[in-house]
Amino acid sequence: MASKINEAFSCGGVDCEGVNPLTTADYDSVSWVGTGKVQMRGLFAVTAVAYLKANPSATPQIVQVPRSVVPVPTVYTMYQNYPNPFNPTTTIEFDLPTDAFVTLKIYNIVGQEMGTLLNHEALDYGNQSVDFDASRLPSGVYFYRISAQSLNDDGVATGQVFKQVKKMMLVK
Repeated sequence: MASKINEAFSCGGVDCEGVNPLTTADYDSVSWVGTGKVQMRGLFAVTAVAYLKANPSATPQIVQVPRSVVPVPTVYTMYQNYPNPFNPTTTIEFDLPTDAFVTLKIYNIVGQEMGTLLNHEALDYGNQSVDFDASRLPSGVYFYRISAQSLNDDGVATGQVFKQVKKMMLVK
């Protein structure tokens, strides 16, 4: 499209030989003159180019850009942390299809609890993320474990519990 517009202002979108140049009252482009000053020197009127003319009988088109709609997750999902391997922080993401009480803990390779990121916290449904700072831990393999128990509309825990464990690596 830019090339068509450029062409329109150089030759009016038609053969340069067959169109009358503008009069001094019909300027539509700007060019540099050797004196270093900008001087208006239009070659052809904008109205000489059909696709650049205003059409008073045309109905204006309103374009509505849809807002981003994030779908509600349908199942519990815990994703791999990123970056992995990491130093010293990483992000852990998970999906909750309903409001839930969530516990998220970090364990070392021998199963010792090294930290608690969420401790039976009530979280809303949707995609959630938690940042983990391991700057006080030594390099090694760690595990993160989520336990999520869904809540009903009254905020009372139901019997559904989602549990999952994933591995991550801290490299300093």
